[in-house]
Amino acid sequence: MKNGLVFLFVPMVLVCLFCAESFGQPYVSGNIGVVFLEDYDLFDREFNERVVFSFDPGFGLAAAVGYDFLNGIRTELEIGYKMNDVDKIRVSGSPSAGFKGDMSAFTVMGNVFYDFLPNEKVSPFLGAGIGFANLDFDISDINVSDDDNVFAYQLMAGIAYALNHNLILDVQYRFFGTEKPSFNLGFPASFDEYKTHNILFGLRYAF
Repeated sequence: MKNGLVFLFVPMVLVCLFCAESFGQPYVSGNIGVVFLEDYDLFDREFNERVVFSFDPGFGLAAAVGYDFLNGIRTELEIGYKMNDVDKIRVSGSPSAGFKGDMSAFTVMGNVFYDFLPNEKVSPFLGAGIGFANLDFDISDINVSDDDNVFAYQLMAGIAYALNHNLILDVQYRFFGTEKPSFNLGFPASFDEYKTHNILFGLRYAF
């Protein structure tokens, strides 16, 4: 059902992107910022132990092509990348241990935004998106690495500032989450959802 929503939603965004230009303005955008990955849990079903991974703050990048209907509504197709290094690992409440590794996400998302004051110099906005993410989980100290493609979603809130008629600067918060992935780590385990909190700074250029 989730995959069906993705295949329905993303083509709708693409159709909107290629609407007749008389209805609005196409644009391109780029964002960069800090990514905070929530503690990540897995349950080792072989030894009946919970393993908790904590992560350092990481970075995120995103680029999009979009269409602004000039009535407050924008749609876009976005690709992105997030990466966080592993900080520590705790096993069933035992003292933390340092490990080398990281978790990354390559994403393709269809987004919809609503600008509250589209004709003003400063405008707050809200947005939401769905798509998919390729999650890559790598713990180099124990030679563990695998990836999985999962359904993804995000919620956005921010403020945009128009530098001129074509160029807009924005700052935004994004919550990004996925369904539970399935990684092959060499032992039977169940995994938690991937969830991040993101602070992004971006530029949007309207043609």
